Amino acid sequence: MKAAERRLELVGIFERQEFADLATLRKRLRAAESTLRRDLLALEKEGVLKRVHGGALAVAAGREPTYDFAWQSGRMSEAKARIARATAALVEDGQVLILDGGSTVAAVARELTSRSLHVLTNSLPIAELLQRARQVELTLTGGTYDPRLGALLGPLA
Repeated sequence: MKAAERRLELVGIFERQEFADLATLRKRLRAAESTLRRDLLALEKEGVLKRVHGGALAVAAGREPTYDFAWQSGRMSEAKARIARATAALVEDGQVLILDGGSTVAAVARELTSRSLHVLTNSLPIAELLQRARQVELTLTGGTYDPRLGALLGPLA
Protein backbone atom coordinates (compact mmCIF):
# COMPACT_ATOMS: atom_id res chain seq x y z
CA MET A 1 0.00 0.00 0.00
CA LYS A 2 1.33 3.44 -0.93
CA ALA A 3 1.70 6.25 1.61
CA ALA A 4 -1.28 8.21 0.27
CA GLU A 5 -3.55 5.15 0.50
CA ARG A 6 -2.36 4.35 4.02
CA ARG A 7 -2.93 7.91 5.15
CA LEU A 8 -6.44 7.96 3.68
CA GLU A 9 -7.16 4.73 5.51
CA LEU A 10 -5.79 6.24 8.73
CA VAL A 11 -7.99 9.33 8.30
CA GLY A 12 -10.99 7.01 7.94
CA ILE A 13 -10.04 5.12 11.09
CA PHE A 14 -9.78 8.33 13.12
CA GLU A 15 -13.09 9.59 11.76
CA ARG A 16 -14.75 6.47 13.18
CA GLN A 17 -12.92 6.12 16.48
CA GLU A 18 -11.29 8.36 19.05
CA PHE A 19 -8.11 6.34 19.73
CA ALA A 20 -6.08 3.72 17.91
CA ASP A 21 -2.97 2.02 19.23
CA LEU A 22 0.07 1.36 17.07
CA ALA A 23 -0.16 -2.45 17.30
CA THR A 24 -3.75 -2.44 16.01
CA LEU A 25 -2.89 -0.04 13.19
CA ARG A 26 0.11 -2.17 12.24
CA LYS A 27 -2.06 -5.30 11.91
CA ARG A 28 -4.91 -3.52 10.17
CA LEU A 29 -2.75 -1.75 7.57
CA ARG A 30 -0.03 -4.43 7.34
CA ALA A 31 2.64 -1.77 7.66
CA ALA A 32 5.88 -1.47 9.58
CA GLU A 33 5.83 0.46 12.83
CA SER A 34 8.36 2.99 11.50
CA THR A 35 6.19 3.58 8.42
CA LEU A 36 3.11 4.14 10.56
CA ARG A 37 4.99 6.53 12.83
CA ARG A 38 5.90 8.63 9.79
CA ASP A 39 2.29 8.53 8.60
CA LEU A 40 0.98 9.55 12.03
CA LEU A 41 3.51 12.39 12.20
CA ALA A 42 2.38 13.67 8.80
CA LEU A 43 -1.30 13.47 9.79
CA GLU A 44 -0.57 15.21 13.09
CA LYS A 45 0.98 18.10 11.14
CA GLU A 46 -2.24 18.27 9.09
CA GLY A 47 -4.30 18.45 12.30
CA VAL A 48 -6.09 15.13 11.76
CA LEU A 49 -4.80 13.49 14.93
CA LYS A 50 -2.61 13.94 17.96
CA ARG A 51 0.12 11.38 18.57
CA VAL A 52 0.19 10.05 22.11
CA HIS A 53 2.18 7.31 23.83
CA GLY A 54 1.25 4.03 22.17
CA GLY A 55 -0.87 5.41 19.35
CA ALA A 56 -2.89 8.46 18.37
CA LEU A 57 -6.06 10.38 19.24
CA ALA A 58 -8.53 11.80 16.77
CA VAL A 59 -8.74 15.58 16.83
CA ALA A 60 -12.27 16.94 16.73
CA ALA A 61 -12.77 19.73 14.22
CA GLY A 62 -11.65 23.04 15.65
CA ARG A 63 -10.40 21.77 18.96
CA GLU A 64 -7.41 19.98 20.40
CA PRO A 65 -8.93 17.52 22.93
CA THR A 66 -5.58 16.69 24.50
CA TYR A 67 -5.45 20.27 25.77
CA ASP A 68 -9.07 20.56 26.87
CA PHE A 69 -9.52 20.09 30.63
CA ALA A 70 -13.30 19.68 30.47
CA TRP A 71 -13.07 17.07 27.70
CA GLN A 72 -10.29 15.15 29.45
CA SER A 73 -12.07 15.21 32.82
CA GLY A 74 -14.78 12.88 31.58
CA ARG A 75 -12.42 10.34 30.06
CA MET A 76 -11.11 7.22 31.80
CA SER A 77 -12.48 8.27 35.19
CA GLU A 78 -12.01 4.82 36.78
CA ALA A 79 -8.33 4.72 35.85
CA LYS A 80 -7.85 8.28 37.09
CA ALA A 81 -9.52 7.39 40.39
CA ARG A 82 -7.19 4.40 40.87
CA ILE A 83 -4.15 6.55 40.08
CA ALA A 84 -5.42 9.23 42.47
CA ARG A 85 -5.90 6.79 45.36
CA ALA A 86 -2.45 5.27 44.83
CA THR A 87 -0.83 8.70 44.63
CA ALA A 88 -2.64 10.05 47.69
CA ALA A 89 -1.43 7.03 49.68
CA LEU A 90 2.15 8.21 49.08
CA VAL A 91 1.50 11.69 50.49
CA GLU A 92 2.13 12.37 54.17
CA ASP A 93 0.39 15.02 56.23
CA GLY A 94 2.42 18.21 56.56
CA GLN A 95 4.02 17.92 53.13
CA VAL A 96 4.21 20.67 50.55
CA LEU A 97 2.95 19.56 47.14
CA ILE A 98 3.11 21.18 43.74
CA LEU A 99 0.11 20.10 41.67
CA ASP A 100 0.24 20.99 38.00
CA GLY A 101 -2.92 21.28 35.93
CA GLY A 102 -4.64 18.29 34.40
CA SER A 103 -7.62 16.08 34.97
CA THR A 104 -5.67 13.21 36.54
CA VAL A 105 -3.93 15.62 38.91
CA ALA A 106 -7.36 17.07 39.78
CA ALA A 107 -8.47 13.54 40.71
CA VAL A 108 -5.45 13.36 43.05
CA ALA A 109 -6.44 16.70 44.59
CA ARG A 110 -9.94 15.30 45.29
CA GLU A 111 -8.32 12.52 47.32
CA LEU A 112 -6.32 15.04 49.35
CA THR A 113 -9.11 17.37 50.52
CA SER A 114 -9.16 16.03 54.07
CA ARG A 115 -5.38 16.05 54.50
CA SER A 116 -3.21 18.62 56.28
CA LEU A 117 -1.03 19.91 53.43
CA HIS A 118 0.33 22.99 51.70
CA VAL A 119 -0.48 22.83 47.98
CA LEU A 120 0.94 25.08 45.26
CA THR A 121 -0.91 24.93 41.96
CA ASN A 122 -1.41 26.72 38.67
CA SER A 123 -4.77 24.98 38.16
CA LEU A 124 -8.02 26.83 38.86
CA PRO A 125 -10.07 23.59 38.95
CA ILE A 126 -7.69 22.20 41.59
CA ALA A 127 -7.79 25.49 43.51
CA GLU A 128 -11.60 25.35 43.46
CA LEU A 129 -11.51 21.82 44.86
CA LEU A 130 -9.09 22.70 47.63
CA GLN A 131 -10.48 26.11 48.60
CA ARG A 132 -13.12 24.40 50.73
CA ALA A 133 -10.61 22.03 52.36
CA ARG A 134 -10.07 23.50 55.82
CA GLN A 135 -6.74 21.76 56.44
CA VAL A 136 -5.13 22.58 53.09
CA GLU A 137 -3.06 25.72 52.80
CA LEU A 138 -3.38 26.80 49.16
CA THR A 139 -1.03 28.90 47.05
CA LEU A 140 -1.83 29.82 43.45
CA THR A 141 0.86 30.75 40.98
CA GLY A 142 0.48 33.83 38.84
CA GLY A 143 0.26 33.67 35.08
CA THR A 144 -2.04 34.04 32.15
CA TYR A 145 -5.24 32.01 32.33
CA ASP A 146 -5.86 29.43 29.58
CA PRO A 147 -9.56 28.49 29.72
CA ARG A 148 -9.05 25.24 27.79
CA LEU A 149 -6.55 23.96 30.34
CA GLY A 150 -8.08 25.69 33.33
CA ALA A 151 -4.53 26.69 34.26
CA LEU A 152 -2.31 29.69 34.73
CA LEU A 153 0.63 29.68 32.32
CA GLY A 154 3.65 31.70 31.32
CA PRO A 155 6.69 33.12 33.11
CA LEU A 156 4.79 34.10 36.26
CA ALA A 157 3.48 30.58 36.70
